[in-house]
Amino acid sequence: MMPIFVCEDNLSHKNKITQCIENYVLMEDLDMGVVLSAENPHVILEYIENDPKMGVYFLDVDLKSDIDGIQLAGKIREYDPRGFIVFITTLAESLQFTFKYKVEALDYIVKDDIRGVDKKICECLDNINSKCTSNKDSAKRFSFKILDNKFISVEYDSILYFETSTAAPRKVIIHSIEGRHEFYASLKDILKTLDSRFSRCHNSFIVNTKNIREIDFSSKEILMSDGSVCLLSVRRASELKKMNLQKP
Repeated sequence: MMPIFVCEDNLSHKNKITQCIENYVLMEDLDMGVVLSAENPHVILEYIENDPKMGVYFLDVDLKSDIDGIQLAGKIREYDPRGFIVFITTLAESLQFTFKYKVEALDYIVKDDIRGVDKKICECLDNINSKCTSNKDSAKRFSFKILDNKFISVEYDSILYFETSTAAPRKVIIHSIEGRHEFYASLKDILKTLDSRFSRCHNSFIVNTKNIREIDFSSKEILMSDGSVCLLSVRRASELKKMNLQKP
């Protein structure tokens, strides 16, 4: 389920926006839902810092806080670079600053007509649902935290493999087409978050089977699309052999 966030400092407006979203999601049976509706932008940030996922954000611009909605959106982008941001505001003239913060908003909804707001919210939800369902597999991403509480998000298709680090305990190295990064995790926990294209081929490796070039079952080695080699255990060989034979 894709999480939806609402941030609006006016309690009445916040409740109306949230109710509109929840009603439409229920009526259309969309695979998304409101996980947090807040008046304080820092509550939203704290949530996504601890649980970064691609989400939907309906944000007021004037939040009566030390940061406004546009600045909030800029911070959200640090944790969710591919999320959908929608501004609901009376301050249309301030939206020029979205370019300064590189927000890339999906839409801008002006509060003048509450019925018009409801209609636009529903249109945004339809648009988001269409974008997500049309390319669901390729849109999947793996997110992880590195130093200084920074998060990186990598598309599943570009991931080559994960391996345990020999230099530091409890660390894993992710190898992708873009490069490599180390972060704290275990292969066991990582595998639980991935889909069926990934396989635990060895105690120290998880491979993306879509990026395998060749498997040498005699030497127990897997050649990846970038030329790197992963180890294959005897116990895992039979599983990968079946997957390999099924390839066209």
